[in-house]
Amino acid sequence: MRRTPIGVAVSNKEKTDDIQSIIIAGRTGSGKSTLANVLSNNNKFAEVAGSTSGTKRIQSEIFEWKGNKYRVIDTVGIGDTAELSNDEKMSLFLELLEIVRKHNVVQIIFVYKDRFEEYQIKALEKVNTLFKIYGSNSISKHIALVCTNFDQFENKKACDQDIKKLHGECKNKSAAELIKNCKHIHVDNPSICSPHYRDGAIRARQSSRKKLLNYLAPILSVEGIKIENAFGATNVRDQDIYDCF
Repeated sequence: MRRTPIGVAVSNKEKTDDIQSIIIAGRTGSGKSTLANVLSNNNKFAEVAGSTSGTKRIQSEIFEWKGNKYRVIDTVGIGDTAELSNDEKMSLFLELLEIVRKHNVVQIIFVYKDRFEEYQIKALEKVNTLFKIYGSNSISKHIALVCTNFDQFENKKACDQDIKKLHGECKNKSAAELIKNCKHIHVDNPSICSPHYRDGAIRARQSSRKKLLNYLAPILSVEGIKIENAFGATNVRDQDIYDCF
């Protein structure tokens, strides 16, 4: 099995471009690919309804907003890797490491729908653990939790109440701290497949895109995720990496 040695140093000077990059993560069926289409203003990412995954490999697209270039990176859904071998999980792990090493990743968007259930919390913790293994110990400041089907997303009071509810419902102390340290954004990205609701869905998506990018604009100007020492500590086991997926 080919892999990068534990503890290998990776310098941020190796980044190949200055395009601000956004990684989209989350459970299978949470609307990751839909959000990638909304952000990039196209339909190049496969949207699949329900719990079926449309993303079978890491994909990216560059788009412009107010004169600035951004790269949106759609990842394989957490929970969609059960059938992957350990070698395939390691390859996915190394591919993501290469993305963070080469590109200026300034934000991780963790996508969810409806309530933030226990399985969502576990998925978020996996993302947090993954980047700790990559050598980034302050990753929560780069994570935004994005609820993608909140029809009152333009109502600030309703959004604030939902965030307060989310904070109050999490009983796991460490998970609650992680959630509170993340940014929170509400949008609504309905399906555009139905001809009866297509016009309204397009308007909602356009408003969601504007809200999301305006919210992210000052955040995207900050320094990207640092990889000081790939894999961090020398006691990282292969199983620790497999468990992130």
